Amino acid sequence: MADEYLWWTEIKIKYDLLLEEGKLLPVIYRNVVSIAAISNRSPDWMLRFIKQYISLLPSEHRYTHEAFAYGLYYYRNKEFKQSIQSFLKAQAKDEPIFNAIIRRDRKST
Repeated sequence: MADEYLWWTEIKIKYDLLLEEGKLLPVIYRNVVSIAAISNRSPDWMLRFIKQYISLLPSEHRYTHEAFAYGLYYYRNKEFKQSIQSFLKAQAKDEPIFNAIIRRDRKST
């Protein structure tokens, strides 16, 4: 199922359908990076996605989502010290479910 989600995301990217009004929804960014990490997508693929789309998030969501994405990237790349440092930077005050995900990922590293 994860591979299908990423395949569908790549189709949307190819046909320029991933963005809404020139922005990427934070939940889509989070989902893509999270699924890439758990489905063993290459760290290079993850890094390209992180760098390509971080600037397209609404500005109020960038810092936290970038820290979260890099936490997953470093975890996938087996750089655990950097992973935990990135997770510690991520704070999603207005999103309790996202905070729970950050705490869960922080504990798994």
